[in-house]
Amino acid sequence: MDKTEELSCYKMNVVELQIWKGFSDEIVNNCIKMNIAKEHFHYVTDNLESKYYCHTCGYSEIYGYFMVDFGDRGGFSASILTRSVQQAKLDFLKRILWNVSIQYECQNRQVLKQKWNFSTRYDGRKYSFDYTILKFHQIYSYEEIRDYIVERTQYMNRWFYDQHWAYSEEQNQYIEISQSPEHD
Repeated sequence: MDKTEELSCYKMNVVELQIWKGFSDEIVNNCIKMNIAKEHFHYVTDNLESKYYCHTCGYSEIYGYFMVDFGDRGGFSASILTRSVQQAKLDFLKRILWNVSIQYECQNRQVLKQKWNFSTRYDGRKYSFDYTILKFHQIYSYEEIRDYIVERTQYMNRWFYDQHWAYSEEQNQYIEISQSPEHD
C-alpha cells in the first residue's frame, strides 16, 4: 500500500486529532478574517472534514498535513501533502478560496459582464482570481503569495500571443498591459 492509499483510510491518534483540530480552527478563523460570506462558508467546512467517497484530510505524525482526493474511477491523489504548517495553511486556503471565488463569479456573472471594460472577450477567471488574491491579501503579504499571483498571471496570459494581463498591487486587480490578440 503506497502512502496515498494509506492516508485515504488513515485514522488519526489522539495527539494527531488535537493537532488537526487546532489547525482546522486556525483555517476557520482565517476564513472569518477574510470575510467569507455565510452562504459560501460550507466550502470551508467541506474542505476540512473527511468526506467518504470524496476526500480524506487530516494530520499524520509521519507524513504531515494531507488531503487525499478519491478519483471517480477508484484512484487516489494527494492534493495536499506537506509537513510544513505554513504550506498546509496556504494549500488548504487555496482550495477553499478556489471554490468560493468560482461561486462568487458565477453568482455575479451578469453584473461583472456589464462592468467588463477590456479589449478582450469576457473571462470570468479575472474576477475569480482578483477575488481570491484580495482575500489572501487580508491575511498574507503580497510577497507571501507571490508564487500564487505568478501562477494565476500565467493562466490569464495563456491564450495571448504576448503578455496581456498583469496583477496590480496598487489597484488590487488584474489590469490590461497590452493589446495582444488572443489565439485559439
